[in-house]
Amino acid sequence: MSFGVSRFGGLANPRTARVRLQPFESVVFRNHQEFAMKTIAIRPVWVTILLFSAARAQELPVVEPVDLNEVRLADFTDRDLDVPAGNFASFPLPYYLAHFHRLANAVVEEGEHRGFIDLPVWRRQSDNEPYNARIMENILSLAYFYSTDRPWNPYYGDAAVRARLEAALEFWTGMPNEQGQFSEYGWGRWSLAPTAFATKFMGETLRLLAKGPPIDPEIHRAAIETNRNAFRSSFEEGHFIDHATRFTNQWGNFWPGAMAHIDLFDDAALDAQLRKWTAATSVGAEYAFQSGTGYFNEQRGPCWSYNFGTHMSNTLMAWHYATGHGDSAMSREDPELRDWLLEEHALFAEWLGYNALLEPDGSEFVLNRAIETRQRLGSFPYRDFPMARAVEGLRPYVPTEEEVAGRRAEIRRQLEAEWPRVDELRVGDFNAYGPYAFLHRNHERWYPSHAQREQARAKLPYLASDNFTHQRVDPRYVFTYVRRPSYYAAFNAGRRGTNQQRLGLGLLWHPDAGTLLQSQSRRSLEAWGTRAEGADHVYEAGDLAADILDFTRDGEPCQPEIGVGDLPPGHADFAASYSLGDGQGAKVVAFTPEAIRVSVNHDGAFQEQIPLLVRDDDGMTRDSDTVRLERGGVAMVVEFDGAEDVEVVAGGGVHVITAGATGELEYTIRFQ
Repeated sequence: MSFGVSRFGGLANPRTARVRLQPFESVVFRNHQEFAMKTIAIRPVWVTILLFSAARAQELPVVEPVDLNEVRLADFTDRDLDVPAGNFASFPLPYYLAHFHRLANAVVEEGEHRGFIDLPVWRRQSDNEPYNARIMENILSLAYFYSTDRPWNPYYGDAAVRARLEAALEFWTGMPNEQGQFSEYGWGRWSLAPTAFATKFMGETLRLLAKGPPIDPEIHRAAIETNRNAFRSSFEEGHFIDHATRFTNQWGNFWPGAMAHIDLFDDAALDAQLRKWTAATSVGAEYAFQSGTGYFNEQRGPCWSYNFGTHMSNTLMAWHYATGHGDSAMSREDPELRDWLLEEHALFAEWLGYNALLEPDGSEFVLNRAIETRQRLGSFPYRDFPMARAVEGLRPYVPTEEEVAGRRAEIRRQLEAEWPRVDELRVGDFNAYGPYAFLHRNHERWYPSHAQREQARAKLPYLASDNFTHQRVDPRYVFTYVRRPSYYAAFNAGRRGTNQQRLGLGLLWHPDAGTLLQSQSRRSLEAWGTRAEGADHVYEAGDLAADILDFTRDGEPCQPEIGVGDLPPGHADFAASYSLGDGQGAKVVAFTPEAIRVSVNHDGAFQEQIPLLVRDDDGMTRDSDTVRLERGGVAMVVEFDGAEDVEVVAGGGVHVITAGATGELEYTIRFQ
């Protein structure tokens, strides 16, 4: 490739049409061509040509596979081998070591895409294209093995790895447009996600390179400036901010990315911009990323998978720097950033306390999943949430020190039994070899003792009290949580953020039997509610907004107010009533001390659906108007009045009671 020609073809690349000479401290290389043009101004042209064309013409050496027979498993620490729950490694570290040569040798050696990592092991196989900056996040994987000095790592300072790392970095620096924006799903389709994610993964990459063996200084410098430039359009001009309020996990990558860059380069301008945007996106601010009810907004509502996954990855890395664990400029605790994170995650923990229900045997938490907007997650045994040391409300969901020690010991035992064999690399799988395996290895993870976790679990609202009505209200949703001595229920209302949400009765839990009812998102039959004859979905697959919904407390109107809190004590009966469709009928769901009572009036034939979580050892019986589900010595009894037929449709772990009726139907859910 000749000097001055874009790797994507053509001499007149519009991305590089405008070139500004800047002082060294703030120079930004937007791609290779611009870098070359700028360096012409400060050194002879022949020097610049040699620096760039020599690296491109050089044949990339092959990275040799490691022989695990020559690697001692004992040299890996327990933490090296660990596979936490969340956005961490999906396999023990020896797996990544064994397959590293496959990733490194997939760096394209020549042509216009020289440096692209052409191996579909991170993200969808169909998206493994040279325009996709998300693929290049695996530069972190290359940098990790090149820069990590451990007895088990033969790739530390390896010349072949260095050459391929440099080629990948050089390709990456040529990917963004002149505003520093990257693309994910097509040529020139600049967007928030690939831009913000780039800063997080490159932030850790640059930290490793700063402490590790050297690479070509010009390529290193170009990577630093490209990373800095990725913040500019969003932090200086607010690009993508409206999009970010709907997909907060994406912009949230800027937080740790900026902190990593500030730590390395003491960038005062970036530090000021970071604080401007954390303030602007906090609860109640102009571009709030978090609802006052507690969830982090994903497409106008809560999404458990994103809130637990990407968001907590962002948090863990940001917390690392905010608490003074950086290497340089952020090596002392920053009270402003620390308190911002504490406030956000204390509120999130409070939200989680009403929506994740602990099964009596402690095996898992069942989620109020009907409200999830994007991905789907019904339950989880535990999560490695960051900040649990500082936010007690997150401790109920975190594995204990003892459990983590047991998990690590079992991983080591399995590896010892099969050494040197590791899992095969499944090329084409979304996360067969991803950069999250290396992102958080420098970040502290804290686990409670068993006693600490039990103390925190005892404070979960539905365990700490057996009688309350609690509401969490924002401009879009009204979430109501009803605790009575024999049950706990979640009732969801509002304007849906996406079509996969299902409103109405979302969860029903008994203190001894656990969760027995869970309405399913993105489902037709498995959603709780009323379905008109011939309709595709229940009415509750639509909005339950203020114009069709009323609440009463002991028969008196109860208008929800934005905010969170318990309704005044002494009111045992709470009811939600709403119209069905455009004048097709009306429905009342009443929560009393003894039972949940539902009445439906409907113009014509309809079907009522009640999705039950049924375990293998549960007992279930049905007669003409009653269904009985027994678990752990407790029976949930559903009795119908006015049903023309009652059936139970079995499917997987969800069994659905269907009750057909015409005109009117009443039913009661109670426990014996």
